[in-house]
Amino acid sequence: MKLKKPIALITIIFLIFDGFSQDYVHSTKDIDKVEIIANTRIILKTHNNPSLLISDSENKHIKKGALGLKPTFGKDNTDFNVFVEQNNSTLRVESFQPRIADPLVIYLPETIKISVESRINNDINISDFKNEVEAKTNRGDIKIINVKGPVIVENARGNTFIVFEEVSQNSPISIINSHGDIDITIPENTKADIEVSVPRGELYTDLELISVENSEEEEDKMRSTRTIKSKLNDGGVSIMIVASLGNIYLRKE
Repeated sequence: MKLKKPIALITIIFLIFDGFSQDYVHSTKDIDKVEIIANTRIILKTHNNPSLLISDSENKHIKKGALGLKPTFGKDNTDFNVFVEQNNSTLRVESFQPRIADPLVIYLPETIKISVESRINNDINISDFKNEVEAKTNRGDIKIINVKGPVIVENARGNTFIVFEEVSQNSPISIINSHGDIDITIPENTKADIEVSVPRGELYTDLELISVENSEEEEDKMRSTRTIKSKLNDGGVSIMIVASLGNIYLRKE
């Protein structure tokens, strides 16, 4: 009977320690860009720490039965079915979770450059980054909120939704959808040279766009491809928007 209390106490202590957070953290002190590749839905958020964070509360660990074992379909050095590797100033993050798994949620500093690719049929959600953002998916929606850019998007099949807090004048912006609509909101005072192409769709906007004069040959080509070249606030950074099979909604904030 005397042994029961120590055993019960050990059990309680084990349960307490087992419940502790087991986040994965990697310093971004010397990192210029983070590249993320996954089959699952990808969610990128910002935080105030100089690190990459895969939080225990928002991501699923590998099953306890797999601890100490090596996965067959990829590498894992985080216990989240994710492999993280630094190459000079670039940090590469690759998830080997199957397509139907829970989303991969990652936190990064807002000033870091990011490149995100969903390899199969899944969505990408990015919010609050103030530096270069690249996003690519084969089939899925891309949602990028409260960013400054520059932004580069390639979406083979799905809708793209972007809200710019501010439009950086540092580098060109390119948003291309093969099949799906594009919805973009930019500040009304943005200076930009905008080229929009909707071969099988329509452009809807409330911005005051001033058409650029072109040669007769260029005008004929633009009519055939349903392309419009214009300036916003006397011109500025280059913004190219293409919806091959879909509409473009260009809104002012």
